[in-house]
Amino acid sequence: MIKLNKKEMRYITHGQKVGTEGYQDISVISLIPYLNEIVELADDFTLYDLFEIIKKEKDIYEMIFACQLGHFQLQPFIEEIEKDVPENSEKDVDYLAVNQ
Repeated sequence: MIKLNKKEMRYITHGQKVGTEGYQDISVISLIPYLNEIVELADDFTLYDLFEIIKKEKDIYEMIFACQLGHFQLQPFIEEIEKDVPENSEKDVDYLAVNQ
């Protein structure tokens, strides 16, 4: 399992108990080796935080997820998410639903 929070990404061995052989709880610097893992998000983890992770290795993500991205580049999305929030916009959002 991968746990994502604002400060770090941690890999925790799934199905192993703390203190048993094979158990791991380590900080990781890339999600690429763990793309098939279960992901747990901290309560304060945001879409902006996710793009902070993605933009470090965007070329690899674009190659791996080319079909799912419709062969579009990630850079325009990164630029959009990095824009300042307009002063007249609604700031209180309870949730964001994403679907196809």
